Amino acid sequence: CKQLSSQCLVEVRRAVRTMRDSTFNLHQALQTLVEQVQQNQNLDIHLEIELPNLPLQTAHQLYCIAKEGLTNIQKHADASQVTLKGETKFNNIVLEIIDDGKGFNPDSSHAGFGLKGMQERVDVLAGEMVIKSQKSKGTLIQVSIPF
Repeated sequence: CKQLSSQCLVEVRRAVRTMRDSTFNLHQALQTLVEQVQQNQNLDIHLEIELPNLPLQTAHQLYCIAKEGLTNIQKHADASQVTLKGETKFNNIVLEIIDDGKGFNPDSSHAGFGLKGMQERVDVLAGEMVIKSQKSKGTLIQVSIPF
């Protein structure tokens, strides 16, 4: 428990430091996040980010959404392949997190705060989050933010 608490504290401090950085670069932050996740977990993560410069608030929220999505995959999905995409489509920023894990029923209630927190961040940005998942067929989380 003590080791886990220490690790969590290090992660929280790193996240706060990242979010307070006024020169925050979303692409670079996501690259670093992916490298950290791959060190701690045997996941093959493909990063496909082609985003314009975004307002700091938007970039921070998207980073946190991606971080929570990857954390959920590590904890629950039993996935081996993950794709993290970010692009501009029809005046929207679209972030997709796709895994080949065990899937779940997105209509059932979930005890954790991960998906709720992601939805709250999407709401702050006046966006929309869609979750598509089926048992044994993986999960797609798609976030669209007006831009």
